[in-house]
Amino acid sequence: MRRAEQFALLAIGRPEYQAKACEAAVKACAAYPLSAFLFDCATILRQFAKTSEARTLIAEFLRRPEAGPVRDVDEITRGQRDIADMVAQAEAALASR
Repeated sequence: MRRAEQFALLAIGRPEYQAKACEAAVKACAAYPLSAFLFDCATILRQFAKTSEARTLIAEFLRRPEAGPVRDVDEITRGQRDIADMVAQAEAALASR
């Protein structure tokens, strides 16, 4: 997901990086489907007006906000994130059209 976030930052001044950011985010979710990454991917897709795809990922995140592979590194990742805030943001995103 880090690569996707880097591309998203680059895309602020260079639109050619938008597609790369979205592609990297989707690949990261497919490779490692930790629920927090679904939220991150949806955030990047929303940033570049990929609303339909983002809504699908947000709905999936809300279905299982704390799910994902369970290894020590997963617990560390989840421990560094505010899942309740992520859920609130996701619900607000789905409520808005």
